[in-house]
Amino acid sequence: MPISRRRFVSVSSLSVAAAWSRPLFGQPAPTAPAPVPKFEEIRRGVGVFTAMGGTIGYLITKDGALAVDSQYPQTAPACVAGLKEKAPAGLEVLINTHHHGDHTGGNPVFKPLVKRIVAHVNCVEWHRKVAAQAGNADQQAFADTTFTDAWQVDFGGETVHARHFGRGHTSGDALIFFASTSRTTSRRPSITCAAASRPASRRRRSRKPRRSPASTMLAKSIRGCRSRVCSRQSTTSWGPGRR
Repeated sequence: MPISRRRFVSVSSLSVAAAWSRPLFGQPAPTAPAPVPKFEEIRRGVGVFTAMGGTIGYLITKDGALAVDSQYPQTAPACVAGLKEKAPAGLEVLINTHHHGDHTGGNPVFKPLVKRIVAHVNCVEWHRKVAAQAGNADQQAFADTTFTDAWQVDFGGETVHARHFGRGHTSGDALIFFASTSRTTSRRPSITCAAASRPASRRRRSRKPRRSPASTMLAKSIRGCRSRVCSRQSTTSWGPGRR
């Protein structure tokens, strides 16, 4: 009995699909490679730690270490161990740039070692709200020092600034920069996260990114943050993109 063209195409397609599926279903699914922790020095004690999720920024001084963000519970111990080795005086401060899990998940690892965890007031509010919805608030460590517009601390001869420019990646974004370290470089700043974090009305009126009057900003990559929109990265400031 002759076979129609439509029937021929249908049967042929099914045969090819079945042939390709046999070896695939018979093999185990490939596993993702384990993250490799890495410390990278930028200048004068300022550097970044990468492993999985958001990048952790750090500052090493004679008075100890300051960290910006904490990644996940699985990777934070490697960062803490490295910072303790680099700063025998110990860890002093942890700053969260926003509440997402790849930036705050490692907070409980840092909590017993630092004197305070700093974040914008909205960051803490969202961190608590999301944790309550997920039913894992008992596994979190929330910031205990908050600010609304700006916060700063003199730490080991360095002045560390945290600024909030309005809603960006979240409504609790903070941009972190180091004044003294930045003044030692001749590199012109490329401010991406700060411009993204300004209120929308101000972003529309501004065609060029504004430079910080206090310093050249050291911009941190927010690798791993799923909704990041920073199109460029400079070498020196920490902060989320926008959402």
